[in-house]
Amino acid sequence: MWNRTFVSTVASAVLTLVAARSIAGAETFTITSHEPGASFAVGVGVTISGKHSLSASNPVWCFCRDATRGYYLQNPPVEILADTWEASNIQPGQGIDTIVFCQVDKVGDERLRKWVEQKRWGKIDEDEIKKLPGFRELARLKVMVK
Repeated sequence: MWNRTFVSTVASAVLTLVAARSIAGAETFTITSHEPGASFAVGVGVTISGKHSLSASNPVWCFCRDATRGYYLQNPPVEILADTWEASNIQPGQGIDTIVFCQVDKVGDERLRKWVEQKRWGKIDEDEIKKLPGFRELARLKVMVK
């Protein structure tokens, strides 16, 4: 009887430890430089930064989004450092209400780099963004652009 109780207790402890590691191991991407509702001037470059626990294998890109869910590609891609990240040269225009950070796979990255080469700075439909290979939205920042 004692052995069964001991084994059950050890098994429970091991399961708890495994669950804690899974939760602790979840990837994170947080914005630390600005609070929701941050105010930006039209046409003035902005830098946004934060902390992360992402793998560096898949790139992160930034988009400005307007009220009609039109997305506007920002360049350069987000710089991923050891445990921090920085997005520079974000250009929020009139009507922008959200800054969106997305991770894509290598094929998605190649497509976005091609858009940069083509100077595709105009409105891109939300459906097209969400169909990028490896697309995963990481974070949003609600903003006011004046």
